[in-house]
Amino acid sequence: MSVNSSDTELVVRVLGPGDESLVEAAVQHMGHTPAANAAEVFLRDPSVVAVGGFDHRQLIGFAYGYVLSRPDDAPMANLYVLEVWPDYQRMGVGSRLISLFRHEVGRVSKLWLVSPDSAVAAGFYGSLGARPARSDTVYELPNE
Repeated sequence: MSVNSSDTELVVRVLGPGDESLVEAAVQHMGHTPAANAAEVFLRDPSVVAVGGFDHRQLIGFAYGYVLSRPDDAPMANLYVLEVWPDYQRMGVGSRLISLFRHEVGRVSKLWLVSPDSAVAAGFYGSLGARPARSDTVYELPNE
């Protein structure tokens, strides 16, 4: 399917309780199986900020992250997922999702954009003025 940008009615909004089916659809779109009641728990978590992009009420993009309190400074935020459906990429959806996410998290000491090692993601984040973080290294511990 090819989408003509002049035929779109792009809306972005915050997702919250009542939007569980949208979160489940996004999880499925990303190739995962939603767990029972996980979307409800996720959307009720006060540290979660989730936003969706819509074209004529159809979900076409999804982003979420967390606001984390810190004892030494203003809170920080992590944007963990930014997913725009392929037919809607390069139409401003990702930029609008990030803009709304930033508005919702408010003033933070840092906003981390977590991304797979992808030239596309790096180019997109760079176009927004982001640069690779040089001060932190992320490690993953295996599950016990």
